[in-house]
Amino acid sequence: MDNTVEIVLTKNACDNPVYAFVIKGIALYNPNYSECGRFKVDAFKEYGLLPLQVEALHKLNNAFNFNDEV
Repeated sequence: MDNTVEIVLTKNACDNPVYAFVIKGIALYNPNYSECGRFKVDAFKEYGLLPLQVEALHKLNNAFNFNDEV
């Protein structure tokens, strides 16, 4: 099973820089939420992301002091 995903530098809802996974053509900077950012989801069931991948994205954003809150 290939869990490779693209990571991009984009902007969050407050127009600040943030790293995100590109899933289904949409940049998700907090994959624990739905694409619209309103609903909590299971990142594995919704996007096929492993917990380790979700945590790695969160740590990457924290390393650069980027806000990944929805």
